[in-house]
Amino acid sequence: MTMFKVRNTILAALLILAPIVVPMYAEEGETAEAAVEATVQVRVNIAGIEPKVPEKYKIILTPDSEEFPMPEEGKGGTYTLTITGKGTDTFPGFKFDNVGFYTYTVAQQKGNHPDAISYDKTVYKLKITVYRENDALQTAVAIHANENEEKTDNMVFLNRYDTTEIIDPPTPLGFGSFINVGDCLE
Repeated sequence: MTMFKVRNTILAALLILAPIVVPMYAEEGETAEAAVEATVQVRVNIAGIEPKVPEKYKIILTPDSEEFPMPEEGKGGTYTLTITGKGTDTFPGFKFDNVGFYTYTVAQQKGNHPDAISYDKTVYKLKITVYRENDALQTAVAIHANENEEKTDNMVFLNRYDTTEIIDPPTPLGFGSFINVGDCLE
């Protein structure tokens, strides 16, 4: 057989077998399988005298690989969640299309009052496992604090206010007089 006939025979065999070998793809606008979403909550607690104007705490989420899914609003490889005062908020949904292990680092950014507040320095490792169960994708979330092997249930940042430093503006008592709350605490 000549080289031309061999090539044509191989091409003909591939055309016959193509429907068997090539997987079916979803039509445009459809997905072959629904993506799964994982949500993760973060809490900020405060110890000490809270300021009258609550601080905006920034919680930074960084993927351990640039290929890992991020909340849509993430920029520059990170996502910033802002929590005003003490409270709880949730990272917007992570959408996963594939089975796998996805890891992220979560830490609090030091704020505007490092002399008056001891910002929590805990670094959390967020591990999201995506697996298939009953023909659907599922997620399992594990949280570890400061490279600890033991899992924790929540991400909590405890910020401690120094009671001798006042970060609020002085409160006027009358004409030209002010009181410094820190003086009353001694």
